[in-house]
Amino acid sequence: MPLITISFMTGNIYKSINVDNIELNNKEIKNLFASNINESKCFNILKMNRIIYSNYINIYYNDNIVLTDLNIVFVSFDKNIVKRLQKDGLELKNLSNEFKNNKQLVEIAINNNGIALKYASDELKNDYEIVKNAISYDAITLKYASDELKNNYELVKFAIQSEENNIESNGNVDVLAYASRELRNNFELVKFAIQSNIDSLKFASNELKNNFELVKIAVQLNGYALLYASNELKNNFELVKLAVQQDIFALEYASYELKNNFELVKFAIKLNANSLKFASNELKNNFELVKLAVKQDGIALEYASDELKNNIELVNLAVQQDGFALKYASDELKNNFELVKFAIQLNVDSLKFASNELKNNFELVELAVLQDGYALEYASDELKNNFEIVKIAVQDKPFMLKYASFEIIKIFVENQPDMLQYVSR
Repeated sequence: MPLITISFMTGNIYKSINVDNIELNNKEIKNLFASNINESKCFNILKMNRIIYSNYINIYYNDNIVLTDLNIVFVSFDKNIVKRLQKDGLELKNLSNEFKNNKQLVEIAINNNGIALKYASDELKNDYEIVKNAISYDAITLKYASDELKNNYELVKFAIQSEENNIESNGNVDVLAYASRELRNNFELVKFAIQSNIDSLKFASNELKNNFELVKIAVQLNGYALLYASNELKNNFELVKLAVQQDIFALEYASYELKNNFELVKFAIKLNANSLKFASNELKNNFELVKLAVKQDGIALEYASDELKNNIELVNLAVQQDGFALKYASDELKNNFELVKFAIQLNVDSLKFASNELKNNFELVELAVLQDGYALEYASDELKNNFEIVKIAVQDKPFMLKYASFEIIKIFVENQPDMLQYVSR
C-alpha cells in the first residue's frame, strides 16, 4: 500500500499528497484514504480538480485512477452539518447563505429530500445537474428551478417522465404547471405530458387548448380531458362525442348547445342512463329521452324535469327498474296508491318515499311488513301503534319492536319479558 503524507500550506489547499504511482478503482481508493487519513474535519481529495475521495460524501466513478499529484481540500463546514442534512435535507433552510450556495451541501440535502432545492441559492437553482438531481427525487421540484431551467426543454421533459414514474408517491401533481409559458405552448412537449398525465392539458397554452389534434389525442386517452378544452372545441360535435365515448360523464363539459343536441344526448344515455344529468333542461323534459334513460336505470328519474317526474307512465317504468326510483317521483305520484303498492312489491324500502298519507295506509304498510319487518321504520306513528302491524313486523324481525309506540312495546314486554332486550338496543 502506498505511503501517504500531507504537508500543510496556507489557506485551505494543501501540498500534493505523495503516493506511489498505483492505479486503483473506486473501492480501493476509498479504503486507502479511509485507513490512512485520520482527520475529523470534512475534506475532499482532488486530482486535476476532480474529487476522487471525500470523507463526508460518497464519490462514484467507473474508471481507475492513478494516484499522483493529489490535493486535499478542507471545506468550510463540519460533519455535524453533513449529518443534519443527511437526516433531514430541509435543514438547508436553516443554514447560512454561504452553505446554501455550496454545491456539495445542497446535493447532500437534495439526496435526502428533493424539496431542499427550494432553499438552495439562486445560483444553484440554475445549476442543471443540481436541479435534475432534485427532480429525479421529486418532479415537483421543477417549481423551484430558475426561470432559465423552467424553459429548458430536456429538463422539463425529464421532470414529466419523473412525475410519471413517481405518480404514486407524489400524488396527482402536474409539473407542466411549472414549465415556462413558451414550453406550455410547445405542441410536442404538451403532447408528451398529456400522455403521462391527462391533467397536463389544464396547463397548456390557450392556443393548444384550442388545437383540435392535441385535444383529440387527450380525449381519446380520457374523455375527462374535455374539461380543459377551449369553448370552441367543447362545441365540436365530433370531439365531444369522442370524449363521451371514452368517459360517459364527459357530457358535463360540453357546450350548452351540445347538451341540447338530441342525437348527442341520446348517444350518451345509451352508454349510461345517468348522462341525462348533464342534458339541457329542454331535453330533460323530452319524453323519449327520459323514457330511454329510466328503462335502463330507474334512478335516472332523478334528472328528469318536474313535469316528467309527474308522468305516471315514466315513473312506473322507473319504479319497475328500481323501486327506489319512487324517491324522485312527484309528490302527487308518491301519493298514488297503485304506484306505491307496485313499488313496495318490488322493493319494500320504497315505503320510505311514499306520502305521509300512504305511510298511514294499513293495507300498504301491512303489505310492506309482511315482506320485511324492517318496513315498520317507515310506517306512520299511528300504525306503529297498531298491534297487528307491529306483530307482523316483530314476528319477522324481533328487534323492530324498538320502532313501535310505547303502548305497544309495553304490551309485548308484559306478555313476553324477553322482548325487552330488543327495545334497549
